[in-house]
Amino acid sequence: MTGDNSEMTPDDRRRLGLLAGQAFTPGPPVRGAEEFAGRDDQLQQVSDAIGTPGRSVLIYGERGVGKTSLANVIDELYRQISGERICSPSISCDSDDTFDSIWKRVFRAAASTVEEPLSERVTHQLHDALDVAISLTSHDVCRLATIVTQAHLFIPVIDELDRVPNTHVLTVMTDTIKQLSDHVPSATVVLVGVADEVDELLAAHKSIERAIEQVLMPRMPPDETLEILAKGAAITGIEFEPDASSLITKIAMGLPHHAHLLGLNATRAALEAGSSCVRADDVHLGLDRAIKGRQHTLMKAYDDATTSPRPDNLYRQALLACALAETDQLGYFTAAGVRDPMTAIMGEPYDIPNYTQHLAQFCEQGRGPVLHRIGAKRRYRYRFANALLQPFVVMHGLKEGWISEEDLRG
Repeated sequence: MTGDNSEMTPDDRRRLGLLAGQAFTPGPPVRGAEEFAGRDDQLQQVSDAIGTPGRSVLIYGERGVGKTSLANVIDELYRQISGERICSPSISCDSDDTFDSIWKRVFRAAASTVEEPLSERVTHQLHDALDVAISLTSHDVCRLATIVTQAHLFIPVIDELDRVPNTHVLTVMTDTIKQLSDHVPSATVVLVGVADEVDELLAAHKSIERAIEQVLMPRMPPDETLEILAKGAAITGIEFEPDASSLITKIAMGLPHHAHLLGLNATRAALEAGSSCVRADDVHLGLDRAIKGRQHTLMKAYDDATTSPRPDNLYRQALLACALAETDQLGYFTAAGVRDPMTAIMGEPYDIPNYTQHLAQFCEQGRGPVLHRIGAKRRYRYRFANALLQPFVVMHGLKEGWISEEDLRG
């Protein structure tokens, strides 16, 4: 269904608008396999690890690239291809967690799972062990995992590992994975965290490398963003013109959240215009809506980073240039990478000394810090502290007219 539809009634628009909210979900991570798009290589890596006795998984990458969504569908997809009985409890860590509290939540979740419930005997064994007022050790975890694996593959998912500030937890977690690998081969621990934990986790136990599959979640390539839009279109019946799909792909910058956000707002803009096809103009209207409706935290981060009493300040333009700089797989860019976009934004040549101070201040507490910096002086690399802020900055730059669609990388 393409083109304008003069017979679309207000009720049709409301119904399809609600359907668009089900098709595009910029809020929570994906919960079911039917909602998941792309990431075939990463899914294959995880599946291969689960199928290899004694191997666990570390999913890492920038915030906002879909690590949790991948973890959420692992058990369902593996169950479909293997036919195995799977117990896959999932928990999220917080700043107060200890090794003991993490694993007690894991086993309590395992005991209460409903999709493929454990036997009554196994459930009682877990509850009896957890009711004892002692802290779990890595040996206790192996013992309880052995109980679970009597009739199930055990695939616990431990998300947001980066929120645990206690480095001792990482060390003991590494020891536990090594012991599970050696003694409970039907258990596959899936750890989910940002990239910065990888070196620390692996350094804690050199021999862990043979026991853990490292799955990098990079930003989505353009074809996977297009897949999200195609899945949404299949649900709503509202197609995307090529120019509209291309524009959304560029602005989303490989982040699933923004692909869903722009897909949703552009679809609703088309519906309000009485059209059954999303055009580039609808994306621009949706873009304006997305900026106005953005989370308070993103708007505050942007304001904190760019506000200055001097009317001629260049903080907004410098931050936009950072957002447009070419990055590596982990989202890092160099000062040299900011040169070309800054020149394009300002309309005259700008070299590193013209914005070095801006980069330094973006890394300081007074402006967020909005950027995270690693490396040594003259070899610094930078990354947005919140990856979701990067497309927001680009959206704002488009709306203000500082850049055009042609300035966006494909």
